[in-house]
Amino acid sequence: MKKKLVAGILILSLAMPVIVQAKRTPALNKKKVSIKVGKRIQLKVKNKGKRKIKWSSTKKKIASVNKKGLVTAKKAGTAKIKAKVGRKTLTCKVTVKKRTVKNPSQSGKTSSGGGAKTTPKPTTKPKVTPKPTKNPNSIVSNPTENPKHRDDGWVPGWY
Repeated sequence: MKKKLVAGILILSLAMPVIVQAKRTPALNKKKVSIKVGKRIQLKVKNKGKRKIKWSSTKKKIASVNKKGLVTAKKAGTAKIKAKVGRKTLTCKVTVKKRTVKNPSQSGKTSSGGGAKTTPKPTTKPKVTPKPTKNPNSIVSNPTENPKHRDDGWVPGWY
C-alpha cells in the first residue's frame, strides 16, 4: 500500500509543474553611453521594485549624476556612473566627447568634395581721408595754425 501511495504522489508531482517565480535582478537601461559636453542623458534601473536607488559618479568633473539618474556631461573624458539598488551596484561607462564647433566657411561645402564652394568675401577697410600737411608758405584758413598768430587762451571780454 505504501508503494502505491508513493507512486501516486510521484505521478501527481510530475503531472503538475511547479511554477517558481525567480526574483528579477535590477539592471540599468544602458551599460555604455557616449555624449557630448553640455548634453544630458537619463539612466533608468529596470526591475528595481520598491527599492530606492543611490546614484554616484566616479569622476564628477567629467560627468555628474543627480538623484533621479540624469547624467550631465561636463568635460571630455570617461567616468563610471554607479546605481546602488539594495546590495547590488550597477555601473554604466560614460564617455564624454568634446563639443564640435561648425566652421562657417565650410558649411557650404558638400561632403563629396564636389559642388559649389563658397569663397570668402574680401574684407574692406574703411576709407581714411589723409590729414593735410602743414606748409608754412600756404595760406592757412585756421588762424590757430598760422605761426604768426599766437593763441594764449585770452579772449577779449572774458575776465
